[in-house]
Amino acid sequence: MGEVIRVSDKKQFLQWFLQRYELRSPEAGRLLRYLCNQEHILQRVHFADDLRNLPKTLLISATCVDTAPFRFCKNGRVTTSVADAFRDIRQFPNEDIYISLFFRNRAACAEYLAVLERPIGSSQRQSAFFLELQAYWILDAIHREVLYRHWMEAADRALELGDRELFEKAAEELRRLGDPDAAIRSVGTEENM
Repeated sequence: MGEVIRVSDKKQFLQWFLQRYELRSPEAGRLLRYLCNQEHILQRVHFADDLRNLPKTLLISATCVDTAPFRFCKNGRVTTSVADAFRDIRQFPNEDIYISLFFRNRAACAEYLAVLERPIGSSQRQSAFFLELQAYWILDAIHREVLYRHWMEAADRALELGDRELFEKAAEELRRLGDPDAAIRSVGTEENM
């Protein structure tokens, strides 16, 4: 990795970023604001574009790009839950966190490049990484859609049978899953990443 980025520079960049961009996940914005206020954790934050083989990563997208809103990866486990990321960061404040932010024209953004510790590698390596990431997002969206259909059918069956308990369980699972079409819409690429 290159030179060490000062905590004050990371904080200033995050504040600039949060003022300039609306995030696809408002909870992710709260997480970034939390990091700004925790200098001991901010020391362990690294901005990177190549997140492969890193133990703890956050991917956060602005509304101006068509990528997944939020992903937290730790030791190969991936989740879309900002709450899980919050818990982990609070529980393990001494672990390094690698963050990749997705927003329009980020590769040409001087503010982002100034704090970037793992710069964009060759376009071939970067393309392979983003293809792998896209594949994961697509599989995740398909899985969510299958679960959504399953619970919709369970809700229909419960209504036909008058089974209130099954209906409430199906309704809760549907609320938890959210709109699968939104998950599918969040899968995409952004030309100017």
